[in-house]
Amino acid sequence: MSMSLSASLSFPPNPSASSSRPLKRRLSPSADLAFFPPAADSFHPKPYAPNSAPASYDSHVPNSSLPPARNHASLAHHVPLMDPSPSDPNVVFIHPPFIAFPDAHLYPEGLSYSLMAANPEWFLDPNDFISSVSTNHDAIPYPPQLEPPRGWCPAKKKDLKALGPDGWPEGEEPRLRCTFCRRTYAGVNAKSMWRRHVYEKHKIAMSNRRDGNDRNRSGRGSNSGLPVRSIVVRPLTS
Repeated sequence: MSMSLSASLSFPPNPSASSSRPLKRRLSPSADLAFFPPAADSFHPKPYAPNSAPASYDSHVPNSSLPPARNHASLAHHVPLMDPSPSDPNVVFIHPPFIAFPDAHLYPEGLSYSLMAANPEWFLDPNDFISSVSTNHDAIPYPPQLEPPRGWCPAKKKDLKALGPDGWPEGEEPRLRCTFCRRTYAGVNAKSMWRRHVYEKHKIAMSNRRDGNDRNRSGRGSNSGLPVRSIVVRPLTS
C-alpha cells in the first residue's frame, strides 16, 4: 500500500492580519502638531470693559452719567413720625386753658377743632386730660369744642351724587385729624374711628363715652325712674 504526501500549507496566527489588507497610517507627533495648531495662536480675546464705564475707568473719579446715590438717612429725617415730639420743627403743643397759641388774639372764641385742623402741626398733650394712665392731679376732661363738629364731612350719600360716580378724587377727600398725633381718618365712619382711636391709643374718653356709662345704668331697660306699685296679698276667706 503506497501513501502520497501533499505539500503542507501555512496560515498566519492572526487571520485578520492578512497580507492583502493595507496597513493603518500612523502619523508622527510632529505631523499632528502641524495639523492642529495650538489654541494660544488663534485665541485673542479683547479685554473686558463694561458698557456703562468709559475706556479709562478710574474708581476715584465719579461717573457723571450715573444718578446720584440716595441718602436714606436724609429721607428718614424728612418723614415725620405719627407721634409728635418737641424736637420736631414747627410743632406747637397747646396746653389748658388753650389761650396760648400762635395768633391767639385773632381768635377771640378760643381754640377749636376747626382751628387745629387748619394747623396740622398743632397738638394737644395727653397728660393734660383725664385718662386711665394719667397721674396729673390737675387733668381736665376733654373739652367738647375740640371734638370734630357735626356736619364736618359732606360725604353722605345725598352729597356724593353731586361729585359723580367716582366720589372724591384720590387724596382730596376730607379727613379728620387726631389732636394728639398725626393719624387721620376719612369716610362716613371717620368720626367714630376718631373717637375709638383717641380712646384706645391715647386712653382719653370723650364726653359722650363717659355719659354713656350712666345711660347704660339708667336706660330704657331700667325701672329706676318708674313708680313702684305695692302689691298687697290678702288671705282667702272660707
